[in-house]
Amino acid sequence: MSVQPTKEGVDDASFLFGNAAGSHENPTNQTILQGMLSVPVDMRYTPTGRPVARFALEHTSVVQDLAPLERLEVRMDVIAVGATAEGCRHLNIGQFLYVKGRLNQKRWLRNGKVRWGKTELVALDIQTTAPPSLNPPENVALTRGGQGAPPPV
Repeated sequence: MSVQPTKEGVDDASFLFGNAAGSHENPTNQTILQGMLSVPVDMRYTPTGRPVARFALEHTSVVQDLAPLERLEVRMDVIAVGATAEGCRHLNIGQFLYVKGRLNQKRWLRNGKVRWGKTELVALDIQTTAPPSLNPPENVALTRGGQGAPPPV
């Protein structure tokens, strides 16, 4: 399942992900998170009838390049809208998911100062997957900055 994002006057996803080069003028906001569904999907609808699904994803992985940290555990709130949300109806607690999207952090003004709130993953594509191994495959190059080489074929 996937959804094509829309914004008034924009027909492609460039406003979500920036350009391919990731320039400073239009930086990239692209996130991929694999984890286990940890709470039931909360399905609601906007006043116009558009579906909105909210749930939490728990990710655990082994860290090799940030000693003394050995294990990374993250719980991320996820929100899906439209067709992507509709596809979340069948998800159950304990299922492993692969979620592609962008990060969003709620913010508001109080006394003229910006206050930052919760960070969430806005899902654009959600797929079910097998539980991942906590040990990374030997043939995957792990580098910082997301520039890892693809595994050999």
